[in-house]
Amino acid sequence: LWAFAKVGVVPETLFSKLYDNVVEGAESLETPALAAALLVSARGIVGHLPVQRANADGAADAQNTHQDPAKPVICDWRLLDACEERVQASVQDFDTRDLTSVILAYSLAHAGSLELFAVLHKSCLDRCRLFTMEQVATLGWCFATIRLGSSFFKEAQFDVLDKLSQLTIPAICDLLWSFCAARHRDPHFFKALLSVLVPSRVANEPRCALLCPALLDIRSSLPDMDPEGVDRYLNYTRGIFHQTQLANLPSPEAMQSIEEVLKALGATYE
Repeated sequence: LWAFAKVGVVPETLFSKLYDNVVEGAESLETPALAAALLVSARGIVGHLPVQRANADGAADAQNTHQDPAKPVICDWRLLDACEERVQASVQDFDTRDLTSVILAYSLAHAGSLELFAVLHKSCLDRCRLFTMEQVATLGWCFATIRLGSSFFKEAQFDVLDKLSQLTIPAICDLLWSFCAARHRDPHFFKALLSVLVPSRVANEPRCALLCPALLDIRSSLPDMDPEGVDRYLNYTRGIFHQTQLANLPSPEAMQSIEEVLKALGATYE
């Protein structure tokens, strides 16, 4: 599963059979394999795996190597649901890399109970100083996505400032967004992160798209914090953020249903 996902070519029939086998034998997986399988499963659920489907004659279609949103996803929630109890019981057995993968998997797929995330969150707080900066950025995105509060952000903030040079530009953008989403807004912290951004690295870069909503939040919540600089970076990132939003639009049927509900409620919308 991990290998097919890594190389970016996922033969649908074979992958589905492998996935079924992993689900059936999940209890026997060692923790690194379990973490990898959970993350691949989550990526399959949200359509991040480029699926290679077969033609009518059974041959692989080399042109069809993308996830078609109109068709069922290649994975489901069985593995994530089946392993939740084990993850809670053995959370200390995961090293920081595998723990990050597990948290990313459940956050990405919007799976897992509040009890599971409480256990995962506590484990991260206990080991906060052991995570690499890239792992901190990933965890920040996860905890902001599921709105788990600001405890982790308060704990990680000082390490981020101390090891700022270890972060990539996309990771800095993710951190800015996650701190804003968690409502942990420290202007001095934000200024430090913004000071290392490079216009040529964020402009039209999909991995930096979240910088746009972060800057919008900063402009609204901290209007006196370098408004010219904030507006300048907004101009660099607004276009690519809009493109990513369009790429993730719901189906036309879902959009029509939303419009009908809004009309029935008498709400104004664009």
